[in-house]
Amino acid sequence: MNTEFEHGVFELFRQWTKAALIKFPECNFEIVDETILIDEVKDSFEKAIEALQLKEDNINRKHFGYDYAFLTSYVKSNLNIQWHHNYIEKQTQEYKKYVVFKAMEQFFRVDTLTVERLTKLYYHILYSDVNLMNIEEQVKHKTIISEEVEQINQPKDNPILQMINNEITDYMNDYLTTDKLNFMPDIRSCFPYSSITNNFKNYHEL
Repeated sequence: MNTEFEHGVFELFRQWTKAALIKFPECNFEIVDETILIDEVKDSFEKAIEALQLKEDNINRKHFGYDYAFLTSYVKSNLNIQWHHNYIEKQTQEYKKYVVFKAMEQFFRVDTLTVERLTKLYYHILYSDVNLMNIEEQVKHKTIISEEVEQINQPKDNPILQMINNEITDYMNDYLTTDKLNFMPDIRSCFPYSSITNNFKNYHEL
């Protein structure tokens, strides 16, 4: 990537964070590695170009300005979602809670003995001071609304593991259904058409 492209990346991020700070003044947008930021934008453009190349038979591509409008619109949407997750969502308490349960899930994958001990403690606490003849022991399985993820989100045969899985599922479902505020400026203000043609050799005009 040349200097012009990198300058466009930093200017785009500056404008995006400036708009985001109005809604999220508590957020800190100081980044650790600038190359990650550059790669995020580069990857987004490459995905946009790949999607555009699938439209080779689209008559609209022969219209002046169509390719540029398609690429910048795609990148604007794709990057806003990605940056919202990486630079806003990851600062929230909800995400920290999600990470706690993800850490527990990974820990229990290798420490089955602890799971057995916790399960015995779970049943002990569940039945203590309960004056009910029949009480539901198991934890009902929650599904993820995304079909792709749902396939790996299988019911767990242990109440401890199922509850952890449900907490992860709740976070993912909430994130998938919550609209992401769009703080992205006009991509064309940071990336002229020449910047795309000069930096992405896999892009071909019709």
